[in-house]
Amino acid sequence: MGSCLRPDGRAFLIDNRRDPTRIAQDPYIVDEADDVQRRRLSDGSEHRVVKVFYEPDQLTQRLRQLGWAADLAGTSRFIYGSVVPEPHT
Repeated sequence: MGSCLRPDGRAFLIDNRRDPTRIAQDPYIVDEADDVQRRRLSDGSEHRVVKVFYEPDQLTQRLRQLGWAADLAGTSRFIYGSVVPEPHT
């Protein structure tokens, strides 16, 4: 993916985070097991979605293993931040 960026480019990511304070389930999630959810869209179609709920530190570490430097933060509902490919040495 780093090859999609200019040499000085960066990517920004944002995704929802598991919110333990949220009582109501997302209405589009039909079933959830481990990191796979079955979601029903408004047109009635159902799809299996791989969804891993990372914490900012966990994702930063995982991205580092893949050769990316990350500056991530989070709110109670979202994780967000910028990532850049680490220079090859």
